[in-house]
Amino acid sequence: MERIRLFGIDAPEGKQSYGPESTEHLRQLVANKRLRIEITGKDRYGRSIAKLWDDTGYLNKAMVRDGAAWWYRKYAPNDEELSTAEAAARSEKRGLWTDPKPIAPWDFRL
Repeated sequence: MERIRLFGIDAPEGKQSYGPESTEHLRQLVANKRLRIEITGKDRYGRSIAKLWDDTGYLNKAMVRDGAAWWYRKYAPNDEELSTAEAAARSEKRGLWTDPKPIAPWDFRL
């Protein structure tokens, strides 16, 4: 089995607030679906970096839109889809944004 990292997003860590919910959300998004996967490169751990789509749309964006992940500006600084999705999730307090001060995964890992 190949491990992949989703392009342009960063989800909460498993032991972080909203981590288990984020993992479950992704499982539900991909379960029993035919996916289109676009590999954009490899990360420093050798995982493929990928964009995922199903017949409803771009799943990386869905994770951010639903408040299950952050837009990872560092690695996708010009991605307007992810930027717009995060702004909507924040303003509508979806998912991890129900927490008034959510901690980004890149800060949690420090």
